[in-house]
Amino acid sequence: MDKKYVDVAVFGSGLAGLSAGVTLLEKGVKKVAVFEKRPFQGGAVSNTPMCTMAVKNDPVYQDKAFRVHCEYTNYNANMAAFPRA
Repeated sequence: MDKKYVDVAVFGSGLAGLSAGVTLLEKGVKKVAVFEKRPFQGGAVSNTPMCTMAVKNDPVYQDKAFRVHCEYTNYNANMAAFPRA
């Protein structure tokens, strides 16, 4: 494996990590590397529908949205443990 030398290493390629990388480059940092543990970039936004979902302020719609979130992510907690507001 070849070694790469950088000025700054950013861990995580979600919105914050990619924004940090771009900002560092814009501020004059010459060598920036962004690392991601998954085989794709995007962080939570790439696998969490709730991050990009606008939901009506109605318990029926909120419950449906939460179930979609649980179904399509790695969410595995007990949903009954969340109290209703």
